[in-house]
Amino acid sequence: ATAVGANTATFNATLVYPQFDPNAIVRVYWGTNDGGTDPAAWQNVTVLGQPGSGAVSHTRSDLAPATRYFYRFYAVNSAAEDWAEQSNSTTTFPLSAAPAGTASASSSAADPSLAFDGLPATAWRTADGSPAGVLTYQLSNDAAVVVTRYSVTSAADSPARDPRDWQLLGSYDGLTWVVLDTRSGQSFSARGQTLTFGFVSTSSYKFYRLDVTANNGDATALQLAELAFFTPDLTPDTTGPVITTPGNLTVAGIGSSGAVVNFDVSAVDAVSGNAAATASPSSGTFFPVGVTTVTVSASDAAGNQSTATFTITVTAPSIPAPWSIGQIQPFSGVAPGTVSVLSANSFQIVGTGGASTGGTTGDIWTGNNDSFTFFSQPWTGDGTFTARIASFTSSDTSAKAGIMFRETSTTGSRYSMTYFLRKGDAWAQHKTATSGSTTNTNFFTSSSTGRGIPYWIRLVRTGDIFTNFISPDGVTWTALGTARANPLSGTALAVGFAVGPRTGNTTATATFDNVSFLSPLQAWRQLHFGTTAATGNAAPLADPDGDGSVNLLEYALGTTPTSATSVTSPSLEITGISPEPILLTLTFPRVADPVLTYRVEAATSLAPSDWTEIWQSTGSANVAGPVTVTDTADLTGGTTPRRFLRLRVTSP
Repeated sequence: ATAVGANTATFNATLVYPQFDPNAIVRVYWGTNDGGTDPAAWQNVTVLGQPGSGAVSHTRSDLAPATRYFYRFYAVNSAAEDWAEQSNSTTTFPLSAAPAGTASASSSAADPSLAFDGLPATAWRTADGSPAGVLTYQLSNDAAVVVTRYSVTSAADSPARDPRDWQLLGSYDGLTWVVLDTRSGQSFSARGQTLTFGFVSTSSYKFYRLDVTANNGDATALQLAELAFFTPDLTPDTTGPVITTPGNLTVAGIGSSGAVVNFDVSAVDAVSGNAAATASPSSGTFFPVGVTTVTVSASDAAGNQSTATFTITVTAPSIPAPWSIGQIQPFSGVAPGTVSVLSANSFQIVGTGGASTGGTTGDIWTGNNDSFTFFSQPWTGDGTFTARIASFTSSDTSAKAGIMFRETSTTGSRYSMTYFLRKGDAWAQHKTATSGSTTNTNFFTSSSTGRGIPYWIRLVRTGDIFTNFISPDGVTWTALGTARANPLSGTALAVGFAVGPRTGNTTATATFDNVSFLSPLQAWRQLHFGTTAATGNAAPLADPDGDGSVNLLEYALGTTPTSATSVTSPSLEITGISPEPILLTLTFPRVADPVLTYRVEAATSLAPSDWTEIWQSTGSANVAGPVTVTDTADLTGGTTPRRFLRLRVTSP
C-alpha cells in the first residue's frame, strides 16, 4: 500500500495476462479482517473493471484512522480465475500521525523505506558489519511538523538485531540537529512488537532521525520493521497525566516523634510524555507518628492537572526486650519520663525528677530520696556496661545522666553509677548501704571537672566490685576514682541509664549511643573475635587456634583462643604415701563468671556411664584463681587399679 494517511490508502498489485481478454474482471476485496480466498468473508469488494497487464491500484479515502486494513486482489477471465498469492495489510495513521516523507539511512542491506511502509513483515536492515546505524525521515512537500510521540516495531527475525540504545533528533535544515529523546536498555519481548515513546516538544522540524548506537548483541547488523512519528492530537487534550504512587506506606518511627520517610512518585501523560510529579509533604520529609496524607500533583503541557493521594503511617517504636522504663520517685504528681528508641543501641531519654512543686527537690545522691527516670534491664552477674553520652540538655546545669547498676527500685536502694552533670563534669558514685548518707563510709564519690559532652562512660561489675571509667573517644579509658565494693544482691538487680534534673518541674534530655552491655563471656568474644555473637570462630565449641581446647574451655581457664601457644590444661597429681590414703588431685585456673558451672568428674573406666561428679562450682562460688580438687577414692592397696579425673565446663 502507498499514500497511506489517516483516512486514505492506495492498494496496489501487478496483473499478468498472457494476452488481452475483454472478458477479464479485477476485483479488490478489503476490510478490517482477512477474508482469505472466501469472498463472503470480506467486508467490502470493489470492481475495478478490465485493466490490462501491469500495475493496478485502488485508492480509498473513507478509511478510519489508526486502523489496520487487509486487502487482496482477485482476477477472472474467460480461461480461469485466480487470487493474489497472499493478503496484504496496511495501517492508517492516527489523526495525529506525521505526513508522508522520504527515508534514508547511514547504511542499508534493505531499503530504508521499508521502515515506513506500514508492514511489520518487512524491515530495514543495515549493511553487514554495522550493528548500529542512523535512519532519517524527511517530510514531503517541505512540510515541518511537531512530533511528540514515536513508535518502533521489532523485525520478524533475530532479537539480537533489535535496537537497544538510541536518540531521536529533529532538524529544520538537515544540518543542525536537536536531541528530542534518549533511550537505553530497551528490549522487545516478541517479534513484531511495537513500543511507543512520548516526549515533550513544541518545535516543528522537517527532518527526524533515529540514531541507534547499539543493538541487542548481534555484531553483524541492526534492523527494525517500522518507525512511525506522531504529532500532537488535533483534538483538544483534556486529560491530565497518570500518577504513580507507592501506595499506602507503614514505617517504624525512629524515636517517639516520627521518622524521615523516602518514597518515589512519577507521572506520564498520554500526549506530553513524562511529567514532573510533586508530592506534599515531599520525600525525605520528617513524618510524625500517626497517619499523614501525601498529595501528589502533576501537570501536562496543555495545563491539565492530576492529583493522587496515599498515606504514610509512622508507628511509634516499641521498647525492645528486656529493656523497660520506670520512675524512681519519692514524690507524687510528677510526670514520668520517656524514652525514644533511635536504634538497637541508641536511646534518647527525657528524665524527670523532683517534686511537682518545683525547687531543688530531686537528685541522685545520698539517703532515701533518689528521684530520676530509669531505663534499665534486669542483670545477673558481672558485666561491662558502656555508652557514649552523645548529647545532654537541661535548664538545670546539675542534671545527671549516666549508667547505673541498682539493687532495687526503691528510692533508698544501693547503687553504683558513672555519670555526667549537664555542665560537663564526670562523676563516679556508689551508695553501699540502703539509704546510706555517710560520706566515705557508705557513700563514695569521685569527679573530674570540665570534660564536656559528648563523652564515653563505662561501669564494670566484677563480683561485688564496681569500677568507673570515662573516655573521650571510646578507645583510651581513664579510671574515675577507685574500685568500690558494693555487694548488691537480690532478685531485682538492674542496670541501665539514669537521667534526671535536681530541680522539680524541669526535664533533662540525654541521648546515649554506642550502647554495649556485655556479660564477661560476651566481652571476651568481643575482645578476641570482634563480635558478641556465639557463631563461627566465636562459637563455644569452635577451636580457631587448633590447640585442642575449644573456646568455652579457653574462656573458663583464662587462655587466649587465637593463640595455640596459650594453653593451660588441668594438671593431675598423686598425693599421699602408703599406708596413708593415696589420692588424685586435679588443679586448674578458674575465672569469676557466675554463669559458668565447673564440674570435676571421676571414673574407673572411660565408659560414658562410669563418670560421677565429685565437685562443682557455679554462681558466686566462682572466685577467680587456681582450684585444686581432691578425689575421694583411695588408691592404696590396689583396690582401685585405675582412676580417671576430668573437668567439665558448661554455660547457659
